[in-house]
Amino acid sequence: MRLMKESVRRFVRDEIADDRVRALESAERSGRNTARGIIVILVMGGGLMLYLTEPEGIAKIAGLATTLAGAATQLTTWLGANLHWRRSGAKGG
Repeated sequence: MRLMKESVRRFVRDEIADDRVRALESAERSGRNTARGIIVILVMGGGLMLYLTEPEGIAKIAGLATTLAGAATQLTTWLGANLHWRRSGAKGG
């Protein structure tokens, strides 16, 4: 019973020559890959900018900021009241 094809077995057994490894590694650092990475970042940044400048996007951001500000206010009020009660020895409710 064979668990793998003969071609896969040869691939696993064969060693890759050092010069081929160096060639593959240098291909990863090529200028083409660098340029492609920069282009991808620019396209994604442009898409994000377009999304955020849409009226719905701005409304979502404003809603999130308002929610976070309200939550922070409530949290500090609650913490202040509980810390004050604990320092004074009174029981809070």
